[in-house]
Amino acid sequence: MLSPRAFARIPLRLQLLWLVAGTVALSLAVSMLTAVVLDWGLHEDQAARTLETAARSAATAASAAVAFDDDIAAAEALRILATQKEITAAAVYRLDGERLAVHGDASLPPARAGPAAEHGPDFSPLHTTTHLLRPIVFDDSTLGWIYLHADLAEFRARYLEQTALSVLASLCGLGLAVWLGMRLIERITRPVRGLADLAHRVRDDGNYSLRADAAEAGGSANEVAELVAGINAMLAEIEQRNWELGENRRELEQRVAERTSALDQVNVSLLAQKRGAEEANQAKSRFLAAASHDLRQPMHALSLLVSALDDNLREHGEAGDRWTETRRLADLIEASVRNMGNLLNDLLDLSRLDAGVIVPHPVCARVDEILDRLSARFLPLALKKGLRMRFVTGHMEVETDPVLLDRILANLIDNAIRYTDSGGILVGTRRRAGGGARIEVVDSGIGIPGAMLERIFEEYFQLGNPERDRDKGQGLGLSIVKRLADLLGCRISVRSRPGRGTHFSLELPPCATAAPAPARSEHAVEPAALPGRDGLVLLVEDDEVIVQAMRALFAQWGVPLITASGIEEALRALDAAGRAPALVLSDYRLPGGCDGIGVVARLRARYGGDMPAILVTGDTGEEAMRAVAASGLTLLHKPLHPAKLRALLSHVLK
Repeated sequence: MLSPRAFARIPLRLQLLWLVAGTVALSLAVSMLTAVVLDWGLHEDQAARTLETAARSAATAASAAVAFDDDIAAAEALRILATQKEITAAAVYRLDGERLAVHGDASLPPARAGPAAEHGPDFSPLHTTTHLLRPIVFDDSTLGWIYLHADLAEFRARYLEQTALSVLASLCGLGLAVWLGMRLIERITRPVRGLADLAHRVRDDGNYSLRADAAEAGGSANEVAELVAGINAMLAEIEQRNWELGENRRELEQRVAERTSALDQVNVSLLAQKRGAEEANQAKSRFLAAASHDLRQPMHALSLLVSALDDNLREHGEAGDRWTETRRLADLIEASVRNMGNLLNDLLDLSRLDAGVIVPHPVCARVDEILDRLSARFLPLALKKGLRMRFVTGHMEVETDPVLLDRILANLIDNAIRYTDSGGILVGTRRRAGGGARIEVVDSGIGIPGAMLERIFEEYFQLGNPERDRDKGQGLGLSIVKRLADLLGCRISVRSRPGRGTHFSLELPPCATAAPAPARSEHAVEPAALPGRDGLVLLVEDDEVIVQAMRALFAQWGVPLITASGIEEALRALDAAGRAPALVLSDYRLPGGCDGIGVVARLRARYGGDMPAILVTGDTGEEAMRAVAASGLTLLHKPLHPAKLRALLSHVLK
């Protein structure tokens, strides 16, 4: 039997032939099956009536013999059944079931019979014989029993003969229907084949002037004729549209050529503008790299000089209006320098983020080491403001860029100090359930209204600063935090209650590999047997203005200071002093091919690996920041506020 998919692939003519032949054959089969069943029922009824009639006739004839128990008369009565050829055996039984007389094959009737064995004839197609047992009744009294056994061969022969005639008639009808169907199918499929041939020619040649022959459709009123007329009309319309499209295409080609020429000129102009924009962007990048260092240097020197001036006024000033006005002006200059430095840092960082020059380089970093460096930087500032600050760390390793993470946390902690007037600040870490760590910065400051939580990461957005107090920043810190967090792919969230404080949370992923152990200098030796450290500070700085400002500032503080522009000069100065420094302050970028990290390494190799050292730099380049982070040294950015430096010195030298 063909599947639906295979049936769909055969020609339409054969499909219709299958459909006509199948439908007619199914109809004839159903009709023939119905006739066979009905004929069987009619023959069965007729045979049953014949046997019942014979049984009643024999019972009537044998009733007297049964009544008088005359077996000879009973046998004579059964002889009337001899004319019924289909009856092969018969028997008469007394009322008690004993057989009285037999006709025909004596082995067929049962030896006894009674009411329990009474039954009619069974004409099941599976049986070749049938029998019945009926009572012999006289005046409503049962005298005995009559038994008949019949052969169904003749009955079946007559039935099969009639069935064969019915099948033959059905087959003749099927043949006639198929012949007529083929004639009709040919009239339908001939114009359809013509349409198919026409479609192939139109497709292959692209000639839409061809038309189908309407005469093959056999008339103008049937559906096939309507199909032929519709296809001819469609071809005529396509031919007309193709002509119109050709005209439009020629006109369009002319317009496209004109526009293409104009676009070529525009593209040339755009390419020139693109090259100009790329060159401007490169110039911007170069400016940012240079500005990050060159602008911080004079700002750092100015900050130190203003602080020295302030200390000088405090120590040597005299009471009076002139001294008071000079002191006020010095304070204003100091505040302006501090705000200018903060604004410079934020604007440079924001510009570098916008320019896309900051690319994260994630490594497996230890959170406690990053927080230890932040603690050294911000704890003095919190103490100066009268705030409690606590760092809760643990040995946790995360996959992140430690330089960018340091910047994020520094901005969050700086914000917490600025907007907290009393109470304290907590910086802590927690392990995440799926690995990694969560770093939290919690303060008891002014808090943030719920409606404003989504806006705090916008540029220049500030709360509680309508007068634009420069001491509270420019509103860029959290914007930088959000951009750096997105750059690192870590999630930052915030919860806050006005008047109760703010809670920032930063989620960091776990390390793919274990974090390396902190590297130690291979040249580290035991401390030299020199005089004990008594507060001497070594400054390695090549900017003469900054050196002079630091000398003035340290002189005001009463802290001994040795300055040098490089490592060799520093070693000679220390040898001449005959003392080991209690603290090394070194610029990162130095002349002569040696940076601040190398300076500290040389000094620790000579005076001991545990000698305190701090790097101070105006460089914000990624390469430099990553090198400092890898060294494990504390890093301070220029311009450095003298109060922060003084608090740090007090903390270290103590």
